[in-house]
Amino acid sequence: MKVVLSLLLIVIILSGLFLFFQFKSFSSVIKGTQISKYDVSQKALLVIDLQKDLTDKKGKAIINLKQTDEAIRNVNSIIESAK
Repeated sequence: MKVVLSLLLIVIILSGLFLFFQFKSFSSVIKGTQISKYDVSQKALLVIDLQKDLTDKKGKAIINLKQTDEAIRNVNSIIESAK
């Protein structure tokens, strides 16, 4: 029994090390063109396509379809005010 537990522990440790080194590259800085630096900070507004998530039956945040137009108008208003 001790041998089985020892082997299981070794497999878990090796698996953890493997995953650590595989995903370590995701956190490293990639080489590419540096983004220009601005003298004055700039604002950004990121709107991800929310219409499908709000209106599709398989959407992630389904709302009453009667509310969809109002929600989209509100998002469009926020976009306009951010310009």
